[in-house]
Amino acid sequence: MDNLNHNQIREIVLKSLIKSAKTKFLVALSGGIDSILLLNIVNEICKDKEYQVRAIHINHNISKNADAMHNQCISICDNYNIQLIVKKIYKVENSNIEENLRNERYKQIFESMYDDEALLLGHHNDDQIETFLYRLFRGSSPNGLSCMQKISHRENKVLCRPFLKISKENILHIGKILNIKYINDSSNNDISFDRNYIRKEVIPKIKNKWKSINSVMDHNIQLQSDYSRLAHDYCNSLIKDIIIDNKLDIKKLKSHPIYLESTFIKFWLKNYVGYNLSKNEISQIQL
Repeated sequence: MDNLNHNQIREIVLKSLIKSAKTKFLVALSGGIDSILLLNIVNEICKDKEYQVRAIHINHNISKNADAMHNQCISICDNYNIQLIVKKIYKVENSNIEENLRNERYKQIFESMYDDEALLLGHHNDDQIETFLYRLFRGSSPNGLSCMQKISHRENKVLCRPFLKISKENILHIGKILNIKYINDSSNNDISFDRNYIRKEVIPKIKNKWKSINSVMDHNIQLQSDYSRLAHDYCNSLIKDIIIDNKLDIKKLKSHPIYLESTFIKFWLKNYVGYNLSKNEISQIQL
């Protein structure tokens, strides 16, 4: 979905806002082009619609230019006359630091959200491909490989990603036309982070070899999403037969094909018990 003009992207954003079924929005603002362009467009829409928008910036204190990004967010929100919430992350566990930062970021954002707001995120199509590869290398299931959705839910919060089908190149193009000022996160150049390595080293080589990789990956992600929903619906149809008095009937489960065992247990624990089995935990299950 490249070569979209400003009005076309605005229409895409508006449709996403309508689909969220909310009229109040909180934009996760990093200081980079993606989130600032999103805030710019949502602010335009709010002038024509009875919508309300706020912004939140989470300072990770990792980037060398973290303070500059912080100040850029303040400047942008002052210019748009939009309320900005600023939170800081001071320390997370170094093991799997990317995931820990992500979880802490969501935690602080959700603590700042109103119940009637939707969270708006600037994730774009290139982020989607990056997420697919990142999860693929980590051995994710079809559910994980479904990646991000335009509208999703986390901890009873509505998440909306209007740019998900739009390329980074297109976002940069519109940002240049609108003369949007932004700051690139310097930590994005550190390829010791898995996602940065995929973004900087892996994806460019793939795109150089396979020019249509964006559309191919979109197709793959949709397939994974379809397979994940099929598995979910099938497991859900078996609940009453396999789960008796909130307990797993192993004999009933073993009456089904062996490939169902780990899939059903993961589904049951996640959807009915609230526990998400890890890849290592699943591999240790032997019935």
